[in-house]
Amino acid sequence: QVGGALLKGLNSIAGTLTAVTRSAANYASSLASSIDETAKLAARTGIAVEALQGFQVAADLSGVQNLESAIQRLTITIGDAGAGVKEPQRAFERLGLNFEELAALRPEDQFRQVADAFQGVGTQAEKAAIAADLFGRSGVELLPLFNSNLGEIEARARRLGIVLGREQTAAIERMNDALS
Repeated sequence: QVGGALLKGLNSIAGTLTAVTRSAANYASSLASSIDETAKLAARTGIAVEALQGFQVAADLSGVQNLESAIQRLTITIGDAGAGVKEPQRAFERLGLNFEELAALRPEDQFRQVADAFQGVGTQAEKAAIAADLFGRSGVELLPLFNSNLGEIEARARRLGIVLGREQTAAIERMNDALS
């Protein structure tokens, strides 16, 4: 009986260790996939992967789901303003930004400047109107992100080690590609 109980206990421990190992492997795989997706998003948007990770942390904390489309929409809107479309030109002016100067910046700096400029807008209604002009109907969903301190959140994410470097993300992207 002692031997049977001991065997049962060892089997239980082995089962628990197997479950823990499987859970850790699933978490690592999920994390690697997430980092791989971020690296690919960085390539699509032209935003440095480190900056994008900080933006994603800020978006997650703000409950914003459509960060990728917002970044892409901002790029298009800056181009529209440069092509003479009045609505985005006025929206940038209301934020106190010059769209021609924005166009010369890296995409991550464009996004940061727009986010920072929302801090100076008076009412929530004004913010909503400008966000809709710049980002379309879904622009209003970005207001919690723009009401946060994007720079502070990015800095905190870097300090906590949440933001991985380009070499690290590239290695994980290569690993996922090889596994695929």
